[in-house]
Amino acid sequence: LAALLITKQIIGNCGEILGPTFISWAKVYLLRRHITTDNKSNEKLSQVETESEKPRYDSSFDDYLEMFIQMGYVILFSAAYPLAAVWAFLNNIVEIRGDAFKLVNGLQRPFIKRVEDIGFWQDAFEVLSVISIVVNCSLIGIRGQVGRWFPNINTGQQILFVIFMEHVFLSIKFIISRAIPDVPGWVQLLVPRRGTREIGL
Repeated sequence: LAALLITKQIIGNCGEILGPTFISWAKVYLLRRHITTDNKSNEKLSQVETESEKPRYDSSFDDYLEMFIQMGYVILFSAAYPLAAVWAFLNNIVEIRGDAFKLVNGLQRPFIKRVEDIGFWQDAFEVLSVISIVVNCSLIGIRGQVGRWFPNINTGQQILFVIFMEHVFLSIKFIISRAIPDVPGWVQLLVPRRGTREIGL
């Protein structure tokens, strides 16, 4: 699991950053060479001409999918490999700067799209978090961790304890998801003020 996670992160980051950047640099170089050959001058390309040769940033689907897969590695198998969270944290630090470099240098400037939320990815992450609780509790039961914690209980009692532990964690998750609002309080206060200001203008 460690080798798969680390290797996937390294290869993914290198391909995600170097691929679009190399393609854009190659296309810009060929365009500059073509213009210089035709005009017999060293005229510099404008930003519009440069960005026209770069690949388009079609959607954020691949970025969300990458984060979804990484979250799956971390929370589904945290009982088997707890250090997965550390590698994911380090990867996210590199990912932030890598995506910024890719968007600035390797791709066309994307158009801004206003959306209310992250769409179906919210439901996907919610389902993944529930599955992770079930999987991790099952891994704890399969590996015999409960028997080491409580040596005097039998197999049936261990199964009941795993089910009880699973329900406790599911309840905690439900309470936390209900306690934290989707829209922060300070945002709810600013939205009416902004609307009143726009009406006044």
